[in-house]
Amino acid sequence: MCASLSSIAIFIISVNTYLSSEVWGQAAPRRIKQQNQPERLTNNATIQSQETTANLSDEVLFRRMVIYVGLIMGFVCFLVMCSAVVTFRKTKKIDIGPLEYKKGMGWFCCGKPLCSANRPPERYFFTNFSGENSDDQLLYEPDKGTPQNREDNAGTGKEKEDNAGTEREQEDNAATEQEKEDKMKQLLKEAGSGPMPRFIKNRRCLLIFLYFVYVASTLGIPLSTRSTVSCNAGFFWETHMVFVGVFFVTKCIELAIYAVDPMIVRQWGFTDFMLKFGGSILGYVDGYTDCTSIMIAYACPDPFAQQLAFYMACSYIVGVVLVQWVVIASLAMTDETQACLMKLIHMDALATCMAVPEDQEWTWRFIHLARTIGEDIPQAILQTLYVLYVKQNYFMLLSVIVGVISSCKGL
Repeated sequence: MCASLSSIAIFIISVNTYLSSEVWGQAAPRRIKQQNQPERLTNNATIQSQETTANLSDEVLFRRMVIYVGLIMGFVCFLVMCSAVVTFRKTKKIDIGPLEYKKGMGWFCCGKPLCSANRPPERYFFTNFSGENSDDQLLYEPDKGTPQNREDNAGTGKEKEDNAGTEREQEDNAATEQEKEDKMKQLLKEAGSGPMPRFIKNRRCLLIFLYFVYVASTLGIPLSTRSTVSCNAGFFWETHMVFVGVFFVTKCIELAIYAVDPMIVRQWGFTDFMLKFGGSILGYVDGYTDCTSIMIAYACPDPFAQQLAFYMACSYIVGVVLVQWVVIASLAMTDETQACLMKLIHMDALATCMAVPEDQEWTWRFIHLARTIGEDIPQAILQTLYVLYVKQNYFMLLSVIVGVISSCKGL
């Protein structure tokens, strides 16, 4: 894992170096020069105006977008492959819609084995003609699903066996989840009266660290680079890649915790896991895109854009910074299972595998309510007004789409 992350980091640096080279001309922020301007600039205001995305041509903007979007999609594909490996390791199967692969049994479609799936073994048993078990005679009973007896036994016989097997499997899974939930409650009870288990303590420290990194990167990156933003093109892609790196490391840690955490009480199949994991990706990015949208609106000289930026900032400070990152974060810190804290960092796939205590269920619902009413709805409305009446900025449009999808997912 460390080698893979190091290789990816080297690749990102290489791409940034290449895009900043003279081959790309206008692509590098510090190499952009206006026509009929001297090479040495002494005016600070002039230098600052040169280092914005407004001076990049449409061709350069398109080439840079293709390169960096392709790089981001590569990260997402890597996370999808890691998710498939982790879920297969946990459940011994992987499902993609109606298709399902079970370890040692082959492929199934809608619960029925395909031609490559292994049939159940043929059964041999000892019996006598009176029906009592005996060693007198060996009789052979082929499986009812084999080709030679399929016509005679088609219908109810095999369906009953399949249904019985499915019911037994569901009962075993329910019993296993109940046992794990009881074990988790017992460990938490012991932790309350004695020293906290080392794993829970280390996981708590790691989650708190990731929470502060998430908040710092979501606010710090757009604020520290606001001088480079333009009304038309937004931020430089190098700015976004810093946040993408934080996001990528956080999601890798989420998969690692899911793979080794002994406190997990339920296990998702690949499809269910990806629905939650993919939705959490949009939620993780939503706070960052909202903050960058505020900076983009402030960069526009239009008076209506300035008003929208002010309202966006007020809504963001109240609905995100105060409600989510202060009030809800304080409540989530008291959750012994740390599920609410995982939810706050947008580790939805991992958080839903934990047993949320009854006294923390309202905190869980409060997170959904705060994100929908305090962030997604007002930000989506204000950003839509910006796109319609100020400027059709593609990144602002992306922020609207992400906010709407995140709100629908929360409902």
